[in-house]
Amino acid sequence: MRKNSLLVRNITKETVLCVRGFVADTIWERSAGMMFRRKWGKMDGLLLRPCSSIHTFWMWMPIDVCFLDDCSRILRVVSTLAPWRVALGKRGTFATLELPSGTLERTGTVSGDQLIFDAGSVSMDRRIDLPRQAC
Repeated sequence: MRKNSLLVRNITKETVLCVRGFVADTIWERSAGMMFRRKWGKMDGLLLRPCSSIHTFWMWMPIDVCFLDDCSRILRVVSTLAPWRVALGKRGTFATLELPSGTLERTGTVSGDQLIFDAGSVSMDRRIDLPRQAC
């Protein structure tokens, strides 16, 4: 995973979901995801793209999950997904945002909310692949 900071804001609720997120957009980064981790460490979010389903096999902590369409609108949320589980997005899911457990409840984030991404130091050619902001 690249060590670039990703800021994710819920503009519907005017809250911040993560300030030190990372983008996993290669098959290897998406495959590794959060597996074998016992804590979040320096990051507080992981955007997997493209990605319409996830599993928590080999994870040792619960996570919150947002399934997003290509306009960064939340199609489905899963709160406190326990280790050794599978979660599927709805039809039209483009990306998945994994967050520390409790983030969705703390921010009031629900299906239908609109997210916006600030890729910070992600180079422009990588930034194009972020979910579209103007939908």
